[in-house]
Amino acid sequence: MFFLHRRSLVWRYLWILSFLTVIILTMNFFWSSAKLRSSEFSHLRNKAATLTEQFASMRSFIAENQHTVNYDAAGNFEFKHLNPVAAGKGACDLLAARTPYLIKQTRLNARNPENLPDTFERDALSKFAENPELSELYTEYRMNGKQVFRYITPIYLEQACLACHGEPAGEQDVVGFPREGLQVGQLAGAISLQIPMGETQVALVNSRNGLLIFSLILLATILLGSAVLTARLVIRPLQEMASMAQQVSKGDLNAKFGEITAYGEVAALAHEFSVMVNTLKDLYQNMERKVKSRTREMEVANLRLQEGQKYLTQLNYKLSENSRLKSEFMAYSHP
Repeated sequence: MFFLHRRSLVWRYLWILSFLTVIILTMNFFWSSAKLRSSEFSHLRNKAATLTEQFASMRSFIAENQHTVNYDAAGNFEFKHLNPVAAGKGACDLLAARTPYLIKQTRLNARNPENLPDTFERDALSKFAENPELSELYTEYRMNGKQVFRYITPIYLEQACLACHGEPAGEQDVVGFPREGLQVGQLAGAISLQIPMGETQVALVNSRNGLLIFSLILLATILLGSAVLTARLVIRPLQEMASMAQQVSKGDLNAKFGEITAYGEVAALAHEFSVMVNTLKDLYQNMERKVKSRTREMEVANLRLQEGQKYLTQLNYKLSENSRLKSEFMAYSHP
């Protein structure tokens, strides 16, 4: 087929178009993948922020209602062991049992060994202490061979927490632990959340695969469409013109360039070829008429020349006879 020749215009056009399209689609693929990843991280961050805010609100509610929890209707105090830490630990355990999420209350000197910070949490607590304006930290983390989303937000001491963590430092609180001597607004710990990224990674892979398939389909559509359109609108009429030009070069001036189906600049080129062929045809016909006219003139001149030659031959003969007769007369006159 005419568009399969490697040196054809279509092949050159397709190579250039393929190169440019692949570059653009590759850039779009990586840019879109980065945007998808950023979007998924933003989604995880929003989810984690909502969960930790709900958890912090539950802690605040428990702290503010300790009097109601620990006193009966008669005004007798009885500690129910349902302080914010205990309520939070129970909520953490329930959440872990019902979902793949892990939430944890942590601080550097945690009273419960299960709440002691790991490396990520310890580093985050240090950053929160150095920068009170820092409200959250999050990152992708690998734990036990699996990727998880780690999110942590600081807890600052509230008025209701002073009974267990405020002044005087060292005095036993109602739970039996020495108070830390903290003041309202000081960093009291953090809420740490872990969200498995298995579903997120699957969603990212599916999105990337879908984007890759779409890019390949788009590339194939662009190349195939460009090849077909270029072949029909450019290559085919150009080849028809080339074929007719070969006929003209062999002397056939009946080539009809005006019958070529073409558009735009190619149609204009075909029209110029048609005008050129008509001009050549007119020149050729005029030249034939002139040649025929010159031929007839030469034939007439040739006939006249032949007649003149006959006349000269006859005249030469007569002169020769006259000369002979004169010689004979002179011979007889002088014996």
